[in-house]
This record gives sequence, structure tokens and C-alpha cells, in this order.
Amino acid sequence: MRNSLLVVGLVFALMACHRAPTDEATGAATASATPTPTIPKAMQGKWGMVPADCEKGRSDAKGLLIVGPTTLTFYESVGTLKTVEQLGDTSLDAQFAFTGEGTSWTQEEMLELEDGGRTLSRSETGAPEAGGGPFSYSRCPA
Repeated sequence: MRNSLLVVGLVFALMACHRAPTDEATGAATASATPTPTIPKAMQGKWGMVPADCEKGRSDAKGLLIVGPTTLTFYESVGTLKTVEQLGDTSLDAQFAFTGEGTSWTQEEMLELEDGGRTLSRSETGAPEAGGGPFSYSRCPA
């Protein structure tokens, strides 16, 4: 009996050491953080629909696309990566939350690297009103 009480005491002591993470302000248990997916590194950088889009200092580069780890930045809008449908080294199919020109929307985008990474193809997919593209971009010189 005495050994049983000792074992029970040790179990409670170990349980106290392994508490779930809590919010410091409320003391409520928090969910475990999952890593945020990112856009493949090979796709990140500046891309232009025409060579003039890549010229430094141009304020009218309407075909410039800047791909960051979690964003697509266009001339008048920015899309932030929300969920990934499919991910590969040279392709991405994902939902982005866009803002621009005073409005917000969600759009599924398909990105694919072609020509050994020199060309990026982008298509708007996933919704009946989508269907823009494919749009073709060339990597801007560094």
C-alpha cells in the first residue's frame, strides 16, 4: 500500500511538470503552434511580365510580381498565404488572402516554375469566377 501511494505521488508530480502551454494573460490552454507553410525558396524573388517591369525605380511596373516567403505582392494588391492545397519544390497550389484598392478577397493561386526556374507561371484557380491565366513571368536580374 505504501509503495502504491509513492507511485501515485510520483505520477502526480510528473503530470505537474508536463502541463499544456497556457496563455499567460488568461491561464487558458493554448494550441500547439504548427509551422506556417512557406512559398518554395526557388519561387521567391522579383518576377516581371515584360523586361521593363524589372527596371529599378519604375513606379508603373504593373506586371511586377514580388514573391516572398508568405506573400505575393502585385502593383496594387498583396496576397498573404493562408492554406496550402499542394506543395512541391517547383509548384504551389494555395489560398491567399488579398487586400488592395480598398477591398479584400480570398483567391486560390497555382504557381509553377518552368524553364529550369527562369519562368514562373501563375493561374487563378479554385472558384467559378476564377480562371485568370496562366500568366507568365520571367525572373528579374539580381
